Amino acid sequence: MAKEQLDRIIAAMATAPVGLGGPPPPVCVINGRDKIESMIPSIMAFYRKFSQGMKNTVGRVMMRTMMGKVQFTALDSFMPTIDRMLEFYDMTKHDTITWGAPVLMIFHAPKAHISGRHDTMIACTYAMLAAHAQGLGTTMIGMVPPYLERNPDEKERLKIPAENTVDISLIVGHPASKFVKGIRRPVATTWV
Repeated sequence: MAKEQLDRIIAAMATAPVGLGGPPPPVCVINGRDKIESMIPSIMAFYRKFSQGMKNTVGRVMMRTMMGKVQFTALDSFMPTIDRMLEFYDMTKHDTITWGAPVLMIFHAPKAHISGRHDTMIACTYAMLAAHAQGLGTTMIGMVPPYLERNPDEKERLKIPAENTVDISLIVGHPASKFVKGIRRPVATTWV
């Protein structure tokens, strides 16, 4: 993807509000499908091992203890999607995590920063809006951060400091389909 487009996205991120002031959170930009493709087998292996752990009684008990009941239940309900993703990858070698996108942006912040997670989400949203303003397509991807958080060598290779937490990632590319309207979802609103 043209660096000028990515520079405009990063410039928009620089205007995003941050908690407690200071600079916006750092972002790692992987520009090039070949670079992203090189990560996919490792990401799939990570999720394959995770899926096996979720099917193991001892593994389930350990994960539920570490995560807590609410987060574990939410993750458990997502496991069929992960299993279908792995099946599809095994059959086609097409990943349904990065969807063939030419750019992957990884948002991270120091673990000790009190508003780090909020800042990364806001910066990612600004990046999405800036990309869409240029006619690009984007999708927030929550499956890359767990992989990176459990693979310190990969984080180091991507120059993400060990003391930073990877919170969210974003794929950016030229959309295969053009949508004329967004999905409208009801907003639970309470007026006081």
